[in-house]
Amino acid sequence: SIKSVAKAVESWTGYGEKYSRKLHTLADEFVDRLEECTKRDENAFNVLTHGDLWVNNILFRYSDPSGTVDSLRFVDFQFSQYTSPAIDLVYFFNTSLAPDVRENIHRLMK
Repeated sequence: SIKSVAKAVESWTGYGEKYSRKLHTLADEFVDRLEECTKRDENAFNVLTHGDLWVNNILFRYSDPSGTVDSLRFVDFQFSQYTSPAIDLVYFFNTSLAPDVRENIHRLMK
């Protein structure tokens, strides 16, 4: 848990007090912050999101040895919720894109 890490950080010479205090504050606010980030806005566009969308939760079927994807299926839906599609997009971009693609994501999305 974050509180356990904060306790361990206390023993770091020169850094312990500063970072331990920050981690204790984060631990106290973490659940509230997480809920706020994923809260549904009833007046906005909402969809059924996957909730854990990264490359290992996608099964790919290839049409031939060239590596062309014929179809795909999503698996592992226990974190699904009705909220903004941005939740899945941001998570996927940050966990599954190659570093060179991720570095240029703003240019590529224009």
